[in-house]
Amino acid sequence: MGDYRRALEPGMSFVIEPGLYIREAALDALEDTAENRAFKEKVRPIVQRYKDIGVRVEDSFLLTETGLVRLSARVPRSLEEIEAFMAGRE
Repeated sequence: MGDYRRALEPGMSFVIEPGLYIREAALDALEDTAENRAFKEKVRPIVQRYKDIGVRVEDSFLLTETGLVRLSARVPRSLEEIEAFMAGRE
């Protein structure tokens, strides 16, 4: 939301949301070339295993007079942190 041409100023917040989505349709939509056929053959078992899974790591930030504050700092984000968090839920 907002005007993306406007420079960030102290007091503004924003999110960065990189994501990884495993979609078989994206693999099937690749152009039919020898290189892509070899790629598909190599990754198809992985795509089948993780098909329709998505992962997004969202970080929320606040810009202050002295720099960025990561508002989501307490959220686990490394593999080890996530696994420890999930193990603690049992």
